Amino acid sequence: RPSVAMAATGPESPKAVTSPRDSENASTSAGKWIHYGGVEIRTRLGGENGAFDGQDRMLSMRADRHKDAASRDPDDFDALYSWALVLQEQAERAEAKGADASRRSDLLAKACARYDAAHRCRPRSHSTLYNWGIALGDRARMSADAPTARQLWGEACDKYRAAVECDVAKTQSTQALNNWGLALQQLATVSRERDEKRRRLLAAVGRFREAIRRDPSFHRAVYNLGTIMYALSEMARSTG
Repeated sequence: RPSVAMAATGPESPKAVTSPRDSENASTSAGKWIHYGGVEIRTRLGGENGAFDGQDRMLSMRADRHKDAASRDPDDFDALYSWALVLQEQAERAEAKGADASRRSDLLAKACARYDAAHRCRPRSHSTLYNWGIALGDRARMSADAPTARQLWGEACDKYRAAVECDVAKTQSTQALNNWGLALQQLATVSRERDEKRRRLLAAVGRFREAIRRDPSFHRAVYNLGTIMYALSEMARSTG
């Protein structure tokens, strides 16, 4: 029996941060697929698998280096974007280690602030918006307060929408469309009114269908669409 898909993100294993230029030019094969709540979703752009001793210390050193660079030049997109990626990586590792939720929340909030600053430097950066959406979704997933979760999921949707709009050639946005659909699905789960839930789910259907239209081989979006259709059918059946 399928269940409603979850939209939160988090890696199975730590990843080393690449340069923002690498991420900006990354193909859709970059990043990694993970399983969460019965759904396969894509982790943030700009990461590679990495496992080496002292990685936490290395990440801390990288964060300090990018922080210093951004302090010297507040408009340094590369420094701001790379700093955000490192903070997001640190939050993911903290979660994997079972660290205190407040520590993870603080790291994600700082990552979002850095993505915001990077976005002001380069408003059309697809990967900045995409990764920002993931960080917001992670914060929403951690929140025990429904109004806060709704706000954060809504902000995540806004970032995915903007990422899709930046992809004029429509060659990089299938992942953003998929995550946008998942974020809408999460908005449905925290919505108070039945009509609002249904409206969010129908909007998610549109995002998954568009992802499939752009890439018919994108089987994860096909699966996610199936979970949405099942949820809608259950809603219809419950109302008689």
